[in-house]
Amino acid sequence: MKRFLKTTFLSEVILNAHTATEGKPLSLDYIPGSVFLGLAAEHYSDFGEKAFDVFHGGKVRFGDGHLAKNNTRSLKMPLAWFYAKGEKYQDADCLLPDQIYIHHQVSTPKADQQLKQIREGFFTRQGSIVKIQHSFALKSAYDSEKRRSETGLVYGYDSLCRGLEWISWIESEDEALLDAVVKKVIGERYIGRSRSSQYGRVKIEAIEGFAIDQDYQSDFSRLGQGSELVVYAEGNLCFLDAFGQPTYQPDPVKDFGLPSGSSILWDKSQIRTDCFAPWNHIRKSRDLERVCIDKGSVIVFQTPEKWDASQFQAKIAHGVGIYRSEGMGEILVNPEFLMPQGPGDVHPKITVKKAEPGHSAPVLMSVVEKDPSDQALLEWVEYEVEHASNNRKVIEKVNELVKQPIFRGIPASQWGAIRDIAQSSGDYSTMMEKLFEKSERGNRQEDKKRKKDPGFLMHGKSEKIWQEKERREKLQKKIEEVEARIGGMYAIRFVVNLCAEMAKQASSLKSKGSSK
Repeated sequence: MKRFLKTTFLSEVILNAHTATEGKPLSLDYIPGSVFLGLAAEHYSDFGEKAFDVFHGGKVRFGDGHLAKNNTRSLKMPLAWFYAKGEKYQDADCLLPDQIYIHHQVSTPKADQQLKQIREGFFTRQGSIVKIQHSFALKSAYDSEKRRSETGLVYGYDSLCRGLEWISWIESEDEALLDAVVKKVIGERYIGRSRSSQYGRVKIEAIEGFAIDQDYQSDFSRLGQGSELVVYAEGNLCFLDAFGQPTYQPDPVKDFGLPSGSSILWDKSQIRTDCFAPWNHIRKSRDLERVCIDKGSVIVFQTPEKWDASQFQAKIAHGVGIYRSEGMGEILVNPEFLMPQGPGDVHPKITVKKAEPGHSAPVLMSVVEKDPSDQALLEWVEYEVEHASNNRKVIEKVNELVKQPIFRGIPASQWGAIRDIAQSSGDYSTMMEKLFEKSERGNRQEDKKRKKDPGFLMHGKSEKIWQEKERREKLQKKIEEVEARIGGMYAIRFVVNLCAEMAKQASSLKSKGSSK
C-alpha cells in the first residue's frame, strides 16, 4: 500500500548535495526519502514496539520527493536519452520525442551527427519539462562581542525557492502502521539546513485520490523471452559486493534476482555515481557514507532465451539493494519512455500533451491592500519606468545621428569640448547658450554689455568646421527635438552620449589612417 504526500515550500529550503563545506554550494534537485524518515523519527517513542519495524526493519519505505507539475510527479531525465549536438530536444517546456535518441537503441550514429547526453532536468508522463528554481544568498557569521559580522567567515547558500510543490510517497504492507506514520509526517514542518533562521519551513499533506497509475509503470510483458532488459533507476541504487563492501557493479543474480547467465551490457548502459554521508540531526553527526548509482541511470541486462520471471518480479517488488527505507533502490523495468516508438526506431515512446490555452495551472499569489503609505513607492516605480523608457529613446536618437556621414571629419577634441560644456551646464538653456549663442559681430562694446561670450560653435576654428554641410544647424535641430519630446535633462544626456560615441569614431578613423 502506498500513500502519496504533497510537500509545499513555505520558505526557501536548503538541501545540500555535498557534505563539503568549501567550494561552490549546490542544492539537491529532489527531497531524499531520508528527510521524511527523519520527520517520522522525531516521534520515535510514540511508536513503542513498532519503532523497530518502522525505522530499522524495513517494513516502511519513504520515497523521494520529486517536483510536481499539474499534480503529476516528475521523473529524472534518463541518462540513456541523447540529442543531436546543435539541435533542440525541447520546445518551450515540452519534450520533442523525435529529437531524442535512446542510447541502447542506436547501433551506429550518422556520420554527420554527434549525440550529446541529457544529464539534468525532470519530466512528466505528459512530456512536460519541469524546471527547478534556485536562489543564492551570502551570509556571514556574527561576532557577538564586537557586534558586527565576523571577519573571514562568509558562507554561500544555494536554496530551492519557496512555493515549489513536490510529490513523494510512503509504502508499507501494514495499513495501520502506514496510517500512523503518515499522521506523524504531515503538517507544517522544518527540513533541510539552517532551520533556525529563515530556511526550511514546509507544509506536508496527504493527497486524497492520487492514482498510482499517474506514475510510469514497469512493463513485464516482454520478460522471460531472452530479450534485453532495461532497468531505470528512479531512486539512487546502493549495492554491496560479496565481501560486504560498497560497489558500483551490481550482481544480476544476487541483487536483481535474474537467472544464471544474465549479464550487464555495460556498452549499452549509462550510469553516473555519487558518494555522500547524510547528516543525522538527532545524533548531530554523519551516518555511514553512501556509495550509490545516481537516479536517472539506465542499466541494460542480457538474459537467457527462456526463464521464469516470477522470481525477478518478487525480488524487485520492494526495490533493490540497501537503504531502501530511505527511498533508495526504486527501479522501473522496461518503462515506455525507454522503449522505441516502433520496430527499428530509436526515439522514445512519449505522447506529449501540450497545455490548452487559457487553462494554465492556478498560481497562488499574496494580496496586500493598498495603503496611503504606498504612494511614495508607487510614484518611485512609475518614475523609474518612465526614466528607463526615456533613456532608451536617447540611445535610439544617438544611434540615428552616429550613422549620418556628415559628422565625419570632426576631430575628437571638438566632441570632447562639447561634452565638457554639456556636463558642466546646470540646465538645458545654459547648455544651448554655451553652444549656439550668436555673437554681435563688429560690436565689442555690445558684447561686453551683454556679458556673454558667443557659443562654442559660433566662433573661432569651431565655427568653420561646423558651418560645413550645415552640421551646426542639424545638430541644434536634433537637440531641440529631444528636448521637446522628453525634456531638457534628457537633451543634455543626449549630447553627452553623442559626443562620447562620435569621439570614439573619430579616434578610430584617425588610427586607421595613420596605420595606412
